[in-house]
Parts: sequence; structure tokens; C-alpha cells
Amino acid sequence: EPLFRSLQENEDFTKYSIELKVKYRKNEDLQLLTAHHQSGGERSVATMLYLMALQGDSVCPFRVVDEINQGMDPTNERGVFNLVVDTVSSMGTSQYFLITPKLLSDLRYNCDTTVLC
Repeated sequence: EPLFRSLQENEDFTKYSIELKVKYRKNEDLQLLTAHHQSGGERSVATMLYLMALQGDSVCPFRVVDEINQGMDPTNERGVFNLVVDTVSSMGTSQYFLITPKLLSDLRYNCDTTVLC
């Protein structure tokens, strides 16, 4: 849940920010995404999903993602990877370069995916 606030006249735009609220378990409330409330893997999931949600509003020929899967548990890593593959396989989307020292085994790829080791 992103929280947006309009700039007021003469307000310093360098102090403007976007705050994201997230939750990862059914029994918890939404919490502000910070380095103190979520694990590194949870922050990576939220960051990747937020970036992918913005993809339709910002056009560029390619995107580079460096070690976003570090700290993710295998379930979230597989889910985010599958979402990336599904998203970038659509016509008119950016090409993704995922740079990582490790990938899970048995990930789902399609004919448009190239893996370089």
C-alpha cells in the first residue's frame, strides 16, 4: 500500500518520499517498509514487486537487477522469479538482466529466457 502526499507550495521537494506498507502473514497488520520491521528477504520481495508494478509507467529498453534474491527464502525467490519471467515474456516489456551468484534449481523458464553461467 503506497502512501502519497501532494507537495505544498514552496515545499522542498528533496524531502519528498514514498512510503510503502506491507504485510507477509495473514494475521499481521500492514507495517511501514523499513530496515527494522522486515527481514532482508522480505524487503527484497517488496522492492522487486514495487519496481515491477511501476514498469508500465516507466518505459526503458532494459532493467538490471543485482542480487535481488539474496536473503529471500526459496518460496519467495521462486515466486518472484516466476513473476519476472511471466512479466518480461509479454510483448512490449523491458528486457531484464538478473545478476546473481546463485539461482534455485528447477526454476521455470520459457523460450525467451537465456541463462548465462
